[in-house]
Amino acid sequence: MTIVPAPKSTLGFKVLFASPRLFYNILNDLLTTGFGDTLLFEDKPMSFYRGDAMLSVSEILDNDELYETNVKCMEYLDYNKAVILKDFGLQEDDIIEVPALYDTVMGRDNVLRVSGYFPNMVNVLVLNKEVVLPKPFGPVVRGIDVLENYVKNAVQDLGLETLFLDDWESYHVYDGDVHCGTNTRRKPHPFKWWNAQI
Repeated sequence: MTIVPAPKSTLGFKVLFASPRLFYNILNDLLTTGFGDTLLFEDKPMSFYRGDAMLSVSEILDNDELYETNVKCMEYLDYNKAVILKDFGLQEDDIIEVPALYDTVMGRDNVLRVSGYFPNMVNVLVLNKEVVLPKPFGPVVRGIDVLENYVKNAVQDLGLETLFLDDWESYHVYDGDVHCGTNTRRKPHPFKWWNAQI
């Protein structure tokens, strides 16, 4: 999750929250509208030791093991979302779901872990009114990356601009994304959000 400014909202911020459920809903919509053969992650490596990441919409939807991994991830994410809503007194509309997909990987310590299948678009850098996100390399329909466009529209509705960067081979394959590879000098905002009365 990432907190982004939302000047038009009551609280002044919104929470970007990873959602495999949303990812699967988007892909199911593509399948039912005739885009099942559309490729995702075209010409991208899964990682330097795991082969090619490229799959079609149909191949992802037909992969039961990948789906079950994401169902389990969504259980944990739903739990965390409920905690955030309750403990911070947020409403559902204070959270913006962002499409995400996870896969299991064997860690260097021989422990099975979950990692983003594609760059996680909640792993961002916020620069005033601009949000820098990792480029997802999602399905392209009529020249538009569907995943990128979904997030771009959601973020722009908050009055923020988006910039998508290709961090696939520089950070994603090493289990990182945009905010892992950036550093900024910031002037702290005078409003202490943690003291907000909700």
